[in-house]
Amino acid sequence: MRHHRKTLAGVIAATAALAGGALAPGPATAALAAGASAPGRATAATTPTTQKDTTSTTLSLHGTTQLHATSENVDFAAVGVSWRHDPQLTDVHIKVRVKKKNHWSKWTTTEFHGRAKRAGRAGPGLIWTGDATAVETVLTSPNNRLPTDVTADLINPGTTTALFPKMARQPASLGNGVVRIFGRAAWGASPAYLRTTPRYAPRVRAVVVHHTATTNNYDADDVPRILRSIYYYMSVTERYGDIGYNALIDKYGRIWEGRAGGLDRPTIGMHAGGFNTGTAGVALIGDYDHTPVSAAAREALARFAAYKLGTSGTDPRATQTLDVGPSTRYRQRTAVRVPAIVPHQATSTTACPGERLDVLPAVRARADALVDQYHLGGA
Repeated sequence: MRHHRKTLAGVIAATAALAGGALAPGPATAALAAGASAPGRATAATTPTTQKDTTSTTLSLHGTTQLHATSENVDFAAVGVSWRHDPQLTDVHIKVRVKKKNHWSKWTTTEFHGRAKRAGRAGPGLIWTGDATAVETVLTSPNNRLPTDVTADLINPGTTTALFPKMARQPASLGNGVVRIFGRAAWGASPAYLRTTPRYAPRVRAVVVHHTATTNNYDADDVPRILRSIYYYMSVTERYGDIGYNALIDKYGRIWEGRAGGLDRPTIGMHAGGFNTGTAGVALIGDYDHTPVSAAAREALARFAAYKLGTSGTDPRATQTLDVGPSTRYRQRTAVRVPAIVPHQATSTTACPGERLDVLPAVRARADALVDQYHLGGA
């Protein structure tokens, strides 16, 4: 384990060195006011950056029976809609369409049926649109109770991956070769947006499975930019200080390091409120409410779980008792029994990781076989 830890740490160190190392404040977010030409329209303005590359533009939504906004002439690839948290407001529908090469896309619809994601704000998360130059956003509620202070953050993840050396973009082999991990340098994580210090648990007792609820329509080359968008949105916009998941898996079966601190250590993430300590959070990149998980992603999930659980001496098919809370499902310091590989919806009031992630029994069996095959065991 010691040798592998140095390998991954070297990748992280390369990221810090190339990005300047020191933490710095993120780019100023440009607020957009409704223009004089039409209600809800705005002229985009961003604060360009040199080293950090990722930029964000904020658009305000306005209306009476529905909230609406349109913005033109802004470059972005992801949209995050959020509003001032209202505990009585748990059913919100959001529609987004974007313009690419002078043609408007079809509407993308997402729903919010949850609670606050961070202090004072709520929202469904990030929508990956791919490169676009204009956006139209509509927000409605079936009971006509609309949220207030609604904004759409338009994120441009830039193209900085090429700044990192080829060596830093190669995967590190961990756990006797059971997993190959692409470190943070591989997707261009800028230390400028890292606003928290890693914390560690005694060991990993369970793996919590998520999905990012972003689109499944992406290419292999899109993934670093998707990760940079998620990182910026979670760290800066949602104020988590870093990406919340310890690892993310794309549909091609590649495993990417998420939260800083080392995947070879029991790093505490911010992915399942009340269950973060002693668990590893892994998110499948995509929306698995209706789309089945690819065979490659399923195998990668089993390998990641085998590595995190096997090296801490935990049986992937065991049931664990966790002293947790508070969460959206459990009170403070509730003893909860969960599978060692557990879906997010078992720990919190959420639909995550989607209805099509019904493959977890097979993932547990595969992870158990891998623990034996790769002779994993013990902390």
